[in-house]
Amino acid sequence: MERDRPPRPVAVGDVVAVHSEALGAWTASQITGLDAAARCAAVLELDWSGPEPLTVADLGDVRPLRLTHHNWNGRPSHCNHGWVLPRSFKVVGSLLPLMTGPSPSPGRSQTSSDHGSSGGVVSGG
Repeated sequence: MERDRPPRPVAVGDVVAVHSEALGAWTASQITGLDAAARCAAVLELDWSGPEPLTVADLGDVRPLRLTHHNWNGRPSHCNHGWVLPRSFKVVGSLLPLMTGPSPSPGRSQTSSDHGSSGGVVSGG
């Protein structure tokens, strides 16, 4: 039977944290879309790193991570990933999505004007 949802429950708006060995700190992202047919999740990286968060409140005033290297020109880091949430990732809460709609493709970013923005949502993930 084909699964129409990920094996670990996740939903649009969920904020997910994971420890980054490269940074020596925790980072956060937000799930902004789910595509059952493609079995993928649109994921917006958040401009936050710090100690292990227990809830989204621990992230403070979070905003999308905007990439400025190479030709990114300040666009948000918003990509599609497989929807299986690795065991090392933890959902710390849920907030209104900072962006809506799917990301264009894996490894590509989009601006909030491509799919709208919830505007001023305090979030983390």
